[in-house]
Amino acid sequence: MYTIGEFSKISKLTAKALRYYDQEGILTPSDRGANGYRYYSNEDLAKAELILLLKQFDFTIAEIKEVVAYELNEEDLAAFLAEKRTQLAEKVARQKALIQQMDDLLKHTETRERRQMEYKMTVEELSAERVALLYFEGTFKEIGQYTGKLFQEVKGRGNGAPFCLYFDEEVNEIGKMALGVPIKKTFDSDLLKITTFPAGQALCTTHVGSYDRLNEAYKALIDYAKANELTLETPWREVYLKGPGKFFKGNPESYQTKIVVPIKE
Repeated sequence: MYTIGEFSKISKLTAKALRYYDQEGILTPSDRGANGYRYYSNEDLAKAELILLLKQFDFTIAEIKEVVAYELNEEDLAAFLAEKRTQLAEKVARQKALIQQMDDLLKHTETRERRQMEYKMTVEELSAERVALLYFEGTFKEIGQYTGKLFQEVKGRGNGAPFCLYFDEEVNEIGKMALGVPIKKTFDSDLLKITTFPAGQALCTTHVGSYDRLNEAYKALIDYAKANELTLETPWREVYLKGPGKFFKGNPESYQTKIVVPIKE
């Protein structure tokens, strides 16, 4: 048997850690003297080595407690390690995503410092326009999934830049929207709705840059409408004058997106 001091040297665990593990029921000494001194055995040493291994692989105290309480064989330990590996891989993926978001934020912050976008507002008289619409419920990030379906159905009948319609006044996690494109003439489709946008007035502005800065354009447009007592109606339309292609994203800072919002007359 080993005293706590001896066991500390052998196990590479500090006396403080050993007392803590004893208190938590993770590594209880095999014997206690009449004076309360802790005495450890070779079996305790095997458990200490397991604890050090688990700590090395980023197991939490609660996780270590659960593992050491199990009657482990090699297959059991391998199962615990495999499960922890999956958790660590998922954690690494989340951290990489956070780092990418931070890099994007830093990059866009630098871009804003170099060039603060000035938005020119125009009130335009829109002519009636025939369009093909693909309705769906989702998020802005899902638009790309539907672009191919839209143009595959429209084929060579397109007559202008594609656009997205937003029917919700506020931003929702999942919203009702439609991806569309102007068309030269009406045609039959089970997937698309063929309709005509009526003529009318709209407040318009054009955003130059990546899509994740479109909120700046919306702020400028809404502020302008309030200052000029204009009542905005739905649907709001984003027209993608210049954006990513089918195979390449290109330079997001050169994307051009026109925002078109109907005005109540």
